[in-house]
Amino acid sequence: MAEVMLPMKMEMANDPSKFTSPDVLHVLAVDDSHVDRKFIERLLKVSSCKVTVVDSATRALQYLGLDVNEKPIGCKDLKVNLIMTDYSMPGMTGYELLKKIKVSKPL
Repeated sequence: MAEVMLPMKMEMANDPSKFTSPDVLHVLAVDDSHVDRKFIERLLKVSSCKVTVVDSATRALQYLGLDVNEKPIGCKDLKVNLIMTDYSMPGMTGYELLKKIKVSKPL
């Protein structure tokens, strides 16, 4: 197991409450492989993340409410902190997906 140590301000080191966050990291995982989706989902849930998995770039756009042809499948006030995507998927690659998200939604 690797450990990364980052420098921090002294007042943060002395106050443990600074390390707790009321928000849970929400990760959207996009992969066309069922096995890979399950693996990613388990790995992230063990890390205390909220995980949403979808099987294609199109479904990811629908979930985010960015597909103009389909009704959104996510909630209206959706907050996703991180998107993990397979690079090589049929229909639309992960890179193409991220480009569409970037131009469609303010970061």
